[in-house]
Amino acid sequence: MEKETWEQIGERLARELEDVRPENLWTFFREHREELITEPKPFALYMRSKLRDKGLLQQNVFLAADLSEGYGYKLISEEKHTRRRDTVLRLCLGARLSPEELREALILYGMAPLHARFPRDAVLLAAFRSGMYNLWDVNELLIDLRLAPLREEDKQKTPPFPPQRWERGRRASGMMKNHNYTKEDDHGVLQRTREAG
Repeated sequence: MEKETWEQIGERLARELEDVRPENLWTFFREHREELITEPKPFALYMRSKLRDKGLLQQNVFLAADLSEGYGYKLISEEKHTRRRDTVLRLCLGARLSPEELREALILYGMAPLHARFPRDAVLLAAFRSGMYNLWDVNELLIDLRLAPLREEDKQKTPPFPPQRWERGRRASGMMKNHNYTKEDDHGVLQRTREAG
């Protein structure tokens, strides 16, 4: 019999919990104590497990996510916490997670999972589902659809995608005429502004 994944265990426990009354929760906890997450850093445990299963090196994941190794290690071990969902999404992109694994990772990190009713989230879900794990390609797709690219942390000054791709994306989407894109904020994030006239 195949070992259940984190996601399958969560789904099974959620189904069983539907029939549990509040006064019977201690029994539920006792019966499932081996399956409940009681670790203080569940995201770190989950990500290490996924990288091991996929045979990925952490350094390669950080490189693909365009994160420095030091910062990436602190994030993946939960030594440092970020409030930016984009940073965690980039880490998950670098780890080549499936949409189901991505949902689990975001929840374990304490962030809202992607929701298909939000256009930007829908694009990201489609990218993960189709196996588009290249950060630059994902950002180009977002820009082509006139949505904000996945941004970097405040302390990083590198642009979220190579300039030549930026120009190609603007031309392909027909945005050259109506918008002027400049590096405006302190974080190196390209902001869209209307041209006068």
